[in-house]
Amino acid sequence: MATYTLVLKRRDARTKDGFRIVSECTYQDVESNWMEEKVQDLTASSAPREYYEFRKWVEKTNLMTGLVFLEDPASPSYLSPASESYWSF
Repeated sequence: MATYTLVLKRRDARTKDGFRIVSECTYQDVESNWMEEKVQDLTASSAPREYYEFRKWVEKTNLMTGLVFLEDPASPSYLSPASESYWSF
């Protein structure tokens, strides 16, 4: 069981990578094959696979307390309690 973020994107020529995020949903305590099925259902119903992205959250350790927490891999390092830059503000 893990935590995943499902991201729905649309083409947008105004952005650097050509896509913009329309919505994000976070699913806790689900299996990876369930997420694959969810993406396949979405792909069959509307947009091509390239418009959907899902990310598995990673476990990190808080630098000050030593406690383990889950974090989205797309979050910037300066917003992570596991980084020194977060605590230097």
